[in-house]
Amino acid sequence: MFRRWGATEIQIFAMESGRWVWTRNKFGYELFEAELPLVQQKYREWLRATTDTGTPPSRISEFPKEFLLSPAVGMLHLFKTL
Repeated sequence: MFRRWGATEIQIFAMESGRWVWTRNKFGYELFEAELPLVQQKYREWLRATTDTGTPPSRISEFPKEFLLSPAVGMLHLFKTL
């Protein structure tokens, strides 16, 4: 439908459960590159607060569900190139 309308990109604001759903590979949405370091920093802070260890992923689809659905992440700006 979007292609028929001539769209070349779709952008969404992923909130609440969408922060997990829309970041799955099967949907093809990506995080804007400039936002990745911000999300990675939130992840580091979340890890410290939960006493978990690890390093931030380099792709939005690799972040754990528990983090993406936590209050640490308010909203994600995602896009999909058509």
